[in-house]
Amino acid sequence: MKYTIVLVNDKNRIAEIDNGTKLTCNLSTNEVFAKPLYAGEFEVYIHAASDDPTIYSESNREKANSHFASGSGTREYPFVVDADHYLRNIALVNDIAGNCCYRLDYTPLPGEDFEPLCTPSSPFKGIFDGNGKTISDWSIRPMATDRNYFGLFGGIAEGGEVSNLTFSGCSLYITTAGGQVNKENNGFAWVAAVNNGSIHDITVSNCTIGCETGASPLNVGGIAAVNNGTIAKCHTSGAISAAADRNKTDVFDCGGIAAYNNPSAVIENCINDASITAMNQVGGIVGMNGGSIYGSVNNGAITANYYFGGVVGHTTSSSATCFIERCGNTGTLTMSEPSGQGRGAAYIGGIISRIYSANTTISKCYNTGDLIVGTSVSSSSMRIGGLVGQTDKAGKLLDSYNTGSATINGKANYGGIMGEMADQVVTVSHCYSSGSVTADGGSGNLCLAFGKASGSATVSGCYALDTGADTEFAGGTTSGIVGSGILSDVQMRKQESFVGWDFSTIWQITSGGYTTLR
Repeated sequence: MKYTIVLVNDKNRIAEIDNGTKLTCNLSTNEVFAKPLYAGEFEVYIHAASDDPTIYSESNREKANSHFASGSGTREYPFVVDADHYLRNIALVNDIAGNCCYRLDYTPLPGEDFEPLCTPSSPFKGIFDGNGKTISDWSIRPMATDRNYFGLFGGIAEGGEVSNLTFSGCSLYITTAGGQVNKENNGFAWVAAVNNGSIHDITVSNCTIGCETGASPLNVGGIAAVNNGTIAKCHTSGAISAAADRNKTDVFDCGGIAAYNNPSAVIENCINDASITAMNQVGGIVGMNGGSIYGSVNNGAITANYYFGGVVGHTTSSSATCFIERCGNTGTLTMSEPSGQGRGAAYIGGIISRIYSANTTISKCYNTGDLIVGTSVSSSSMRIGGLVGQTDKAGKLLDSYNTGSATINGKANYGGIMGEMADQVVTVSHCYSSGSVTADGGSGNLCLAFGKASGSATVSGCYALDTGADTEFAGGTTSGIVGSGILSDVQMRKQESFVGWDFSTIWQITSGGYTTLR
């Protein structure tokens, strides 16, 4: 007898496997599935024929699934992933199973040899529900010679989605084996190296990301390294740190949620509690922002030495349209410049280090974290702000406040609201600072509100608490400042002191307290 294994789906033949005279067949290793033309549920039966083709018999039909435990890949009946080999099969069928749904039904143990699911150039096209499962104690050491990226998913496509998953006590350590990571297009994170789709409801708990000395330049994010899509309702804790050489050509761009949030990308309602020790273009939420960030808060301490901020490190380009709205920072920001490896003037802000695009709007944000600023080898003044370090382009800072204090060691332009304004038509309105500034060997314009103002700016309805020190409201050219000034502690606690402010929808003041956002 000769045996043919017939695979059928919805009465259509998927494939016929000529099994010769063999009585057994391992379908999983057959090229029909090893190099899949089909993924999902099917029926299988055996056609047994004699030398006379008119004499044959067929077995009963049995239901089976090509690459997963069960399921048809729909939202109602997703592919069930309940073993490591099924998890790996997601990448195997990705090209032919676009828009299919997957549900994780076991606790994965990926191991050190795990290859990211899909790649940045061929990203995951489906919808992956982590089903509340936790990946615990995963230790991975990706090498520069193996790949230029790492994440559970190498990439997520536009329309792709990953959600409902926790990483707990995991460790990602990037090594220099084979040489330095290529700066172009690299990305290291827990969920995805590159996200073009949607990531939501992810928890990264007590996880660490680090690198061997010399491994940078690197792009590192707690959730995704590069975000071109949407990241929402994610929470990170643990630590991100760079042991790489700190010199003028070395960078370690990173954010507690993402290293890059590119134009049209959105991050919303995310929280970072992870501490970050890095270098340049570093933010508690995003390192480099060209998109929008809403309702997100950083609580992690940040230590860096050039462009860094509590929420955002820097802007991706001078033409980017950036929105930062209802975001906050409570973490301490520390400027640390190793001896002999200075970068020049540092830029630090409780919200962002620098407004570098005229299309930037920051509104309804707050900083309560302290700023601790060390010395710099540069002869230029550092730009340090309770909310914004410097405005290099025209932009807007609206309805925001700072209560964090600053300790300055070195030459700096510091302001509780903004450190320095370049000669641009920037707009600042309805902001205040109640934080103090201490010159610990520091010098320059250390002011309560604006370290170095510009006559081209429009500043209105901005106030600062009289801390009792011999400190001015603003330095530089102050002709653009109107309807603003220093208030006493008693005045700061009265609504009528804040002329023109919206206490109906934006601000509120409690009895005996200071003004806060609603």
